[in-house]
Amino acid sequence: MTKKLAHLLETGIVDEEDLRKASEIAESAGQSVEAALINYFAVSKRDIGESLSIFYDCQFIAFDPEMPIATEMFHDLDKSLLLNDCWVPISWDQKGIVVLVSDPFDPDLRAIIETVFESCPIFYAVGIKEDIECFISLSFVQLAIDKVFYDADCSESHCDITAVVDDVLICL
Repeated sequence: MTKKLAHLLETGIVDEEDLRKASEIAESAGQSVEAALINYFAVSKRDIGESLSIFYDCQFIAFDPEMPIATEMFHDLDKSLLLNDCWVPISWDQKGIVVLVSDPFDPDLRAIIETVFESCPIFYAVGIKEDIECFISLSFVQLAIDKVFYDADCSESHCDITAVVDDVLICL
C-alpha cells in the first residue's frame, strides 16, 4: 500500500502515521485507503491520482458523471463481475479499449479482462475503487435508459431502470 502512495509521502502531503490511520479507517469503513485519505485527511483526488499514475506508469482517471459512456461495451458484461473485480471499460476506438482498474499490475485481473476483450488491444488506466464503482453504476443506468428509449421490445417488466438509478445517485 505504501509504494503506490509513495509520492504522497515524498511530497509531504501525508506521513506514515496518516497512511496507517487511513488504512485503519478504510478497513473499518469498507472503503479504499485512497477514499479514506480524501474523506478524512483532506488529500485531493488529484494528488492521489498523481501518486497512482506515477506508481503504475499509466493514466489516472477520476469519476466524472459528464464523461460519455460507450454503453455498447456493456451488453455482454456482468455488473456483479465488474464490481467484484473492480474494473470497467471506459472508452474504445480503432486503437483499442481503455479499461479502468484499481490495480493495473494484477495479473489475474488482466487475464480476465484480456479474455473478455481478446480481439482488441487493451490500454490500462488506474482509478480509485469508489470511482470505478460509480462508473460501473452509471454505465448500467445509461444502458438501461438506452434500452427503455430505444428498444421497441422493452416493457416495464424487464426494463425497470428505477432499480439501478439509486446506484448512480450515490456517486453524484
